[in-house]
Formats: sequence, structure tokens, C-alpha cells
Amino acid sequence: MFSKLKRKLKKKLILNNSRHIKRFGLIGTKIESDGSDVFENCTFECNGENNVIKLCGGVNLTNSNIFISGSGNVISIGKGSYISGATFWIEQDGNSIIIGDHLSANSDDNFTCIGGHKLTIGKDCLFSTQINFQVGDGHTIFDAEGKIINETEDISIGDHVWIGKRATILKGVRIMNDCIVGAGAILTKQFDETNCIIAGVPAKIVKKGVGWKK
Repeated sequence: MFSKLKRKLKKKLILNNSRHIKRFGLIGTKIESDGSDVFENCTFECNGENNVIKLCGGVNLTNSNIFISGSGNVISIGKGSYISGATFWIEQDGNSIIIGDHLSANSDDNFTCIGGHKLTIGKDCLFSTQINFQVGDGHTIFDAEGKIINETEDISIGDHVWIGKRATILKGVRIMNDCIVGAGAILTKQFDETNCIIAGVPAKIVKKGVGWKK
């Protein structure tokens, strides 16, 4: 009885420093850190098998939640990244959220990956608050013949991308390197040009040949 309760409790864990990784474990989930990663008030709730959360060194993760329901999933956060108040949400098997080095992300950003897909973010990106990344719609839609018409799709964000407050990045979106996404924009398609500003609802390229500095 005690062992069953212990396993149940270890599925939800609040980490406040890297020593907790060595002291505790999560059933079915491996957390990899070299000890240089900093945690403050982070909750990990994981169910499944062979899941990996990899922190690549010098990661500062504060007031964030990681939820995994499924098996064979991966979350990797690149070295030197600072993430505060984020939610990482994974459902089903074989998903991956891959974040490059030196991401700066402010509060209430949501990274959602379902259906065995991939959310990839390049290096040196800057995210404002309340940004949503969703590789799927969350519920299935059928046509009159019963065929699914809203399949999940990967999301790819290039290097050195700045995303403004309350932007929404939906399934199938691709953003190339050195782009800027305006506040409140809703992105629903691929953008195949670098160095541009993407804004509006639905989003479109509004200016080309731009750059920005972190």
C-alpha cells in the first residue's frame, strides 16, 4: 500500500533546485541536468514511460509547469535559456518540444504538443507574454463522410525570432530566421521568408528586409 502511494506522489513533483533531480525521480520520466540548471517553484506531473526532460546547461526555469501524459516524449531546453511562468503540455505518445539555446521567454507562454508531433524552436529567440503554440486543435473535426479534416501538424520556429504579446502559433506554422511576429497575431500557415515582420489576424507579412536586436 505504501509503495503504491509513493509511486503516485512521485508523478507530481515541485523542483526548487537541481539537487531535487538527484534526490527524487518521476515514474516513467527521466530528467537530465548537469547540475548547472536553476529551478524555482517548478511543477512536473508526468504519466507514461520512457519520457525525457533534458536541460542542456545553465537553464533558468522558474514558476513553470510541465505536464506529460503518454510515452516516448521528449522536452529539450537549450543551454542558457531563461523561461518564467511557462506551461509545457504534452499528450499521447512520441511528441517532442525542442528549444534551442538562449531562449528568453516571459510569463504565461504555453507550449502544447499532441498526436506524436514536434514543436521546434531555434536558438536566440525572444518571446513576450501569453504566447500560445498549438500543434493541434484539441478536438477532432470530421467531414460528412467521417474523414478527419483537422489533423495535427508540426510547428517550426527559426533562429533569432521575436514573438510579441498574445500571439498564437497554430499547427503547421513555420517561421524563418530573424523574423518578428506582432502582438496579437494569429499564425495559421508557413512563412518562407527571413527578416520579415508578420502581423495581423490572420497573420501575413507586412514588412520585409528587417532585422532586430535582443
